[in-house]
Amino acid sequence: MVDAARARRGPRAGAPFVASDDLWTLEAIARSRLESDDPIGRALAEKLERCVILPPGAIISGLATLSSRVVLSLGGRAAQARVLVGTEEKHAFPKSALPVATPLGVAVLGLMAGSKAVVRHNDGRTEEVQVLSVAHLPQAVRRAPVPRTRAERGGADRLATVGALSPGHGQ
Repeated sequence: MVDAARARRGPRAGAPFVASDDLWTLEAIARSRLESDDPIGRALAEKLERCVILPPGAIISGLATLSSRVVLSLGGRAAQARVLVGTEEKHAFPKSALPVATPLGVAVLGLMAGSKAVVRHNDGRTEEVQVLSVAHLPQAVRRAPVPRTRAERGGADRLATVGALSPGHGQ
């Protein structure tokens, strides 16, 4: 776990964080958008140029990364939960997907829970977005240790097996 306060000191103070696991995907999105002179590509490329790239395996609790479920408030309106995704890819819950290839997605990427940023919409309007919380951090889940003993699993001694779940078994 990286200490966010320590990482924000020095010449990079205030810079957004980007997980190294996400960097290749984000650079590819920025490149493809820059080829068509898309302002989103420029905004994403600029963010990536000034970001602090976390080393592989480093985790900052409360950081908005790809696949994170973030709770945010846009323009002071009611909170909404969104999942930060790479592009307009197929997502299990399309209405909750927040592609980084949108003005709001670029603004939220790399923010910490409690942080604010300005969103510049395609029509020129600006709004403030605040990340209220990061409810799911996929990097932490992928790196979480797997409990090996019954005590580490919370004392669970009932392990489901395929046979125990089949119809008619145990009735």
